[in-house]
Amino acid sequence: MKAVIKFNRKAIEDKVFAVKRLQLEASRILGEKIQQEKNRFLLAYDEHSITRELLAGPSAGNTSGAITGEGNLFTFIGFEAEKENPIISLRKFLESSISTSPKFMRREGKKFLFRVSVPSKEEIEGKTPLPYESGRSWIHGIEHGISGIGFYFYSRKNQKINGSRSGLGIQSQNRVSGGTSFNNQTYFSKMLQDFYKTLKIK
Repeated sequence: MKAVIKFNRKAIEDKVFAVKRLQLEASRILGEKIQQEKNRFLLAYDEHSITRELLAGPSAGNTSGAITGEGNLFTFIGFEAEKENPIISLRKFLESSISTSPKFMRREGKKFLFRVSVPSKEEIEGKTPLPYESGRSWIHGIEHGISGIGFYFYSRKNQKINGSRSGLGIQSQNRVSGGTSFNNQTYFSKMLQDFYKTLKIK
């Protein structure tokens, strides 16, 4: 037995097109939301006192409060003055790794599910190795502690030190007197958590 089924092709095409239009509109709105929050996140990064101190380089003041006494974070961590500033390198990574073009996955009822590309905390820490200890991140160190402050020597007269990566600071073989100390700082983790929370990323 043969059965003949009639259907309204135009009505079906209209429904499919309507869903596609909704998908595109949802993607556009989400993309704008991500861009807005990305801008806010990067601005918070740019304006943080740790960021500004490190960006100022070897001759920066210890304006963030991480170093108490002589010196600054840039020279204590031992970044190389002749290379690209680590703050600039990290910002480039953040800029490129946070995509504002969400990818459609599927529809669940009235919801559209999209995949959003953002860096994980582990990826960020992998991009921020300590100059002398590649297995550790300087971002993690700023928040949880960096050893060696008792042997840290800073050139008070702003004269370059032979053998120094940064030019103005070095780890001495002998303990240095002077009362310089390192204070853990709330830094990148809080900004990243706030960014995730706003976009409802777990």
